[in-house]
Amino acid sequence: VRNGVTSLDLVFIQRHVLGLDALDTPYQMIAADANRSGSITALDIVNIRRVILHLDDAFMNNDSWRFVDADYQFVSTANALSEDFPEVINRNDLDADDLMADFVGVKIGDVNGTASADDNLHGDGHTIDRAGTGVQLRGDANRMAAGETVTVRLQPTPLAHAGWQFGLRWDDQKVEVLSVETSGVGVGTNLTEDFLTASYAAPSEANEAAWVELTVYAHQASELERSLYFDVDLLTPEFYDEGLTRRALTLSFPSEEYELVGARPNPFAEFTDIVVRLPVEERVTLQVTDLSGKTVLTHEQVLEAGEQRLTVRADQLNASGVYYYRIVAGDWTATGSVVLR
Repeated sequence: VRNGVTSLDLVFIQRHVLGLDALDTPYQMIAADANRSGSITALDIVNIRRVILHLDDAFMNNDSWRFVDADYQFVSTANALSEDFPEVINRNDLDADDLMADFVGVKIGDVNGTASADDNLHGDGHTIDRAGTGVQLRGDANRMAAGETVTVRLQPTPLAHAGWQFGLRWDDQKVEVLSVETSGVGVGTNLTEDFLTASYAAPSEANEAAWVELTVYAHQASELERSLYFDVDLLTPEFYDEGLTRRALTLSFPSEEYELVGARPNPFAEFTDIVVRLPVEERVTLQVTDLSGKTVLTHEQVLEAGEQRLTVRADQLNASGVYYYRIVAGDWTATGSVVLR
């Protein structure tokens, strides 16, 4: 039921309801009418959000898919839901195969068409833009003593955005999430003993900043960056910028020291992210050399404190093989190697 259905769909439907940006096709209208009422309202947004958050496993009064006769011509997109469009094809006295009967499949809740017809595929098949270093969901606390209870606010950077979503789990031997609060309108959450799902769709084009705040209890001395983690299979962590481009969302907490986490993936074929943790905002230099010691890539940028990623693409390197990288941030230096297949 969640195939292709994300919080970005909520953004599109909400803008349609508010009259800011109408849905373009009759099939989008059918997909947005989650409760099959014949109209698109805030109730559809609520219904879809409950499915995204794992509060419901089905749409109210509706199937997961609807099928429209491909030969049917809608009179009007705006009034598509009031038309008696055919969802079956009748053939009488059939005495041979009819291979010309065709339907258009409409995934309910998926207005931007990212659902996959292959149920064995994970995710929704929509490419996430990897431009830059991605977007951080930053926590404002990290280390906890045994028996301590802290409040941790998670908020993405940059603050101006159209929405986001994530599924969060934790190491229950180390910590326990007791409760969750939110910034208010547009944010939905579902906290269970095992996980937290969160979804935000900006209530208007203002793209207001939004956050969730967790109350966490430590069973033992812990670092939240090693105790809390995103679960992609639960809900893909992603961020929607002001242009409605989907970007990868990463979890980051304050670090008290410099650390090279390593390259992920390694070996790699298309790209690898060299992950570092910084205690403060720093100008970071990345230098990549081949086996002969020749510099093939130099990159410099200012990174915020916390966990950050420096992306190296295959087309920036000469050929397959082993490469060495060196990272410099102030007086701190770290080295490592990657393998391009």
